[in-house]
Amino acid sequence: MTDRWMVVKNSGPWFGLSHAQLHEVEIHVSDMKQIPAPFKLNEPARTVPAEPDRLTIEVSERLAEYLETAEDLVLAPGTRQSPLSDNPEHRVRVGVMTDGEWVWDLAWADLVRESRISPGDDFMHHVERLDFLLPEVSEERIMELCEALDIPY
Repeated sequence: MTDRWMVVKNSGPWFGLSHAQLHEVEIHVSDMKQIPAPFKLNEPARTVPAEPDRLTIEVSERLAEYLETAEDLVLAPGTRQSPLSDNPEHRVRVGVMTDGEWVWDLAWADLVRESRISPGDDFMHHVERLDFLLPEVSEERIMELCEALDIPY
């Protein structure tokens, strides 16, 4: 995460500060964390901003269920530190999931449920087109994905 500083000029009172106090105030602005987004094979990797509260509670719950009940390519016991937190006690589950077309880190289910972060417009449109219902994924497709991702099957 990179930090930047910005000077804000104001022409009047703001939160009880006088014009003289606020004429030039430095405000610390942090760039939002970027996290790896769900992806399709043979497409460039991308990240999405970890912007909380982008999804409604209802959508986040439906999406979290979709994300965590999809086909697992890899599931590991235990947890790892959340990519959103510097606190080592904030944990997410470990795994690689798929619906046959998209692939994502199981941590997305936890991030969506806890922070209502959007995994990106393309993925959201895909899930909404499916009405949050997981498609059947063939054994051959699972094997193709595992081979392409270098996951032992």
